[in-house]
Amino acid sequence: DQFDTIDLSDNEIVKLENFPYLNRLGTLLVNNNRITRINPNIG
Repeated sequence: DQFDTIDLSDNEIVKLENFPYLNRLGTLLVNNNRITRINPNIG
C-alpha cells in the first residue's frame, strides 16, 4: 500500500471490481474508459 494516485486512464476498462483496499490511495484516475459498472464497495 504505497500509492496515493493510480492512473488507469485510456484503457478499455469496463468494470471496477475486486479492487484491493489501498489505505493511502487518494486519487484513482479512470477517464477515457468504457466503465459501465463500479462495485459499490470500492473505496
